[in-house]
Amino acid sequence: MPNKMLVDDVILKSGLMILHEKCQFLGRVDTQYDNSYSGNGGKRGDTIRLRKPARYSVRKGQTLSLQDHVEENTSLTASIQAGVDVEFTSADLTLSLDDFKANVLDPQMSDLASDTEATFLTSMLGMKNGIGVNPLTFKDVQRAKAFLTQQTTPVGDRFFAIDSEDQVDIVDELKGLFQSSSEIDRQYKEGTMGKTGGFTFFESDRMPTYTSTSDTAVLTGATIASAPSDGFNQVVVDGATAGTLLAGTIFSIAGIKAVHPQTKRSYSADFSFVVIEDVVLTGTGDILKTYGFVDYTNINIQPPAGNKGLEAGQVSYVVGGANAPRANISALPQVGDVITAIEGQNLSQSLAFHKKALTFATIDLNMPKGVDMSARENFEGLSMRLVRQYDIKDDVYPSRFDILYGYQIMRQEYCVRVIHT
Repeated sequence: MPNKMLVDDVILKSGLMILHEKCQFLGRVDTQYDNSYSGNGGKRGDTIRLRKPARYSVRKGQTLSLQDHVEENTSLTASIQAGVDVEFTSADLTLSLDDFKANVLDPQMSDLASDTEATFLTSMLGMKNGIGVNPLTFKDVQRAKAFLTQQTTPVGDRFFAIDSEDQVDIVDELKGLFQSSSEIDRQYKEGTMGKTGGFTFFESDRMPTYTSTSDTAVLTGATIASAPSDGFNQVVVDGATAGTLLAGTIFSIAGIKAVHPQTKRSYSADFSFVVIEDVVLTGTGDILKTYGFVDYTNINIQPPAGNKGLEAGQVSYVVGGANAPRANISALPQVGDVITAIEGQNLSQSLAFHKKALTFATIDLNMPKGVDMSARENFEGLSMRLVRQYDIKDDVYPSRFDILYGYQIMRQEYCVRVIHT
């Protein structure tokens, strides 16, 4: 009996499931779907409401101190529309579903997944926490784990997205610890190496490289030129080598340590700062814009345009000084404190993170009228649309798959870059 023509919803559901499967990274972050546009559909520039876990203050003593359960939220703009386009012939639509998947959908969804994840991972440019390694060792993996634990990151759902070059350094060292059990066999063959050291590992060749400068700029060795006040959002430095320092560059200041988010106990590890705007270094009085904690009282305000990867809700871009209720550094920088930066060009980087550190969100696109077929489906937080038209002249079906999405760094303290210097 001849095959029936494949219909739009069958094609779309199959394509969406393949896309989800091909997205190595998106399946391990917080993927949210906003159904408020399911009626008429959305368009570029529409906003998505994102949820954050509630925060509480701790009572001391016997007296009851009730507080409301308030879930923080912020808005994310769905500004990126991406898709793949193809012409189906009538013969294509008479293929079996398996053949159609292999010949048409699989290569399409692979390309869409690769481009979407590569775009999403540019958010790493704004992650302020970083560790320089050469080469990557299991001890470095444990350093990343220690950082997440010190920042009160939940123990479960921790992942280590390992760059292909770093994977070469570490896989031989840990080969006896990884296993391909029946439960993870498919993921293992697709790139997941297994679970060890408190992380589920997976290899990704879509990680962006780390570049601190495009010319001769050197920040390491520069010193603080003037002591900033509590709540600062920039530092002034002297002694840097002239050139252009790029946004995303991670640096530390001698003597400035990270602290426990709740107890404020000082750690031995240096606090990580990140440059949030490109700056031309001259060697004297150079201003580095940076940031530290999130202003949760203004959580619904979007980060300003032009900054890379800033966390949702960060308005003031300040770093709390010592003894402040929300302090995240052990002391304020002083004149003469020496700066050390992670510097280089096109350095490979891996990422240790918790699932809630990053959010990828999609909304339903509008459904056009007057076409041959159209369909829209949501699967595991991913919404995709298929629109198909018929060309009577050439007996083909011009078709397009589209997704509309946005992304945000939600918890800076839940992720740390591991940079191969």
